[in-house]
Amino acid sequence: LHKEYRRQRQMCIRDRYAWLLAMAAHCDGQTAVLYRNNDSALPLIDLMERQGLPFRCRQMDDTFFTHRLVADLLDIIAFANDRRNTEAFLRIYYKIGCGITKKAAEYACEACQRSGKTVLEELLTFSPLSQYARDSAAGLMDLLPQLLEETAARGLKRIWTELRYKDYVEQQQLDGNKFEILTLLAEREADLNTLVARLDYLRMLVSAPPDPSSEGLILSTVHSSKGLEYETVYLCLLYTSPSPRD
Repeated sequence: LHKEYRRQRQMCIRDRYAWLLAMAAHCDGQTAVLYRNNDSALPLIDLMERQGLPFRCRQMDDTFFTHRLVADLLDIIAFANDRRNTEAFLRIYYKIGCGITKKAAEYACEACQRSGKTVLEELLTFSPLSQYARDSAAGLMDLLPQLLEETAARGLKRIWTELRYKDYVEQQQLDGNKFEILTLLAEREADLNTLVARLDYLRMLVSAPPDPSSEGLILSTVHSSKGLEYETVYLCLLYTSPSPRD
């Protein structure tokens, strides 16, 4: 039931963004979309930029891109690309449900730097490693390269479920809506690496100083605009509450 709820909710969200995109193609500089937080605007900004539609952001920030959940997923992708990346591994090993202890992780990273082998290869040489962690590490050696061959949306889903990052998010009570935003952005990317590049571009885009003379749709949080200065206002309240757990 929860999975069906999530599926229908995501379809509804996609439909709303598609409607806003169609509206933005025919609006003037006196039309605004107001939302609860800046995260909600990112999928619309992504769609509008791809279509070459003009827009202005009021008081947009880049906190989405530095959020713990987003940073963790970027670290997992970085480690999938370079399994000798000890810094990324030390930030994620306890977040992916593999049963790897701190002592084992530190041993593997130190040995990796000496030998030039991958972190996971060295991890398997750690004799006190539990059988569960050993099986998990062996599974990671197969899974990580596969993630890079998947579509971005599929790769994110496998990180969420097969690496059990969802469990860590729930345990830490992180904002799971960030993952929903990432999933929407990932739907138009060929793989996880192009998604990373797109996130870098979007961060640069929203961090740029706004051009008050530009035309097109105005994007603003509810808190930074009363809405009275615009002829037409749409409320985009897509992420006001978390969805049920899967």
